[in-house]
Amino acid sequence: MFAKILLQAVFLWYDGFMKKYWKCTVCGDIHWGVRPSHECPTCRAADAYIEISKEEAEKILFSSK
Repeated sequence: MFAKILLQAVFLWYDGFMKKYWKCTVCGDIHWGVRPSHECPTCRAADAYIEISKEEAEKILFSSK
């Protein structure tokens, strides 16, 4: 039981380090995860995500328009 809980905790910890920021090249939607979606949930473009840095994602997300 303890080993299973410990293993789940390790996977959650490891998964957090593997997550990256992704930006849709069509609409600019930002996604944070291990890999991007096949289809953008905002504009429905297929395979349109590119990896971006955390700084670039923060600039996009927190900029005043």
